[in-house]
Amino acid sequence: MLVARIDRVSPEDWPRLRDVRFRALADEPDAYGSSLEREGAYLEEDWRRLAEAGPWWLAVDGGADVGIVAGGRHEVPEERWVYSMWIEPSQRGNGVAEQLLGEVVTWAIAEGAPRLGLDVTDRVPRARRFYERFGFVVRGRARPLPRDRSIELTEMVLELRAITGVPEERR
Repeated sequence: MLVARIDRVSPEDWPRLRDVRFRALADEPDAYGSSLEREGAYLEEDWRRLAEAGPWWLAVDGGADVGIVAGGRHEVPEERWVYSMWIEPSQRGNGVAEQLLGEVVTWAIAEGAPRLGLDVTDRVPRARRFYERFGFVVRGRARPLPRDRSIELTEMVLELRAITGVPEERR
């Protein structure tokens, strides 16, 4: 199992964020709410703003960025959310995804969130199986992806109190 270095992205890292994000959007275009065309029009200031809005993390192996994930807020104020997870195809299955998702879990727990959620599209069943193995369960909400209504999003959630062992009422 690979142990990648995980870097938290800062606004100065915007070229790295941009480059990995472009690779993700090109590799799995139906996995994301955005598109390569849309983000290809972003200026440096847009990428810096995106980096600040994070947090974002990059997995690094041998000096190369091989994965990305972001955390953030969502419509349920106390929950935190996983955004934009992607692993370089040659690095899949060697533990990088677990490391990156672990960073988001640690961040969400530090934020005091009882749950961590995400949306996964029906076009990437491999990703859904990974999230299920990690402990996420379907919350029961499915809806079309706004930019392409033929793609279905399934909402999944991870109960963080099960990981921390702290009852929700004591958080």
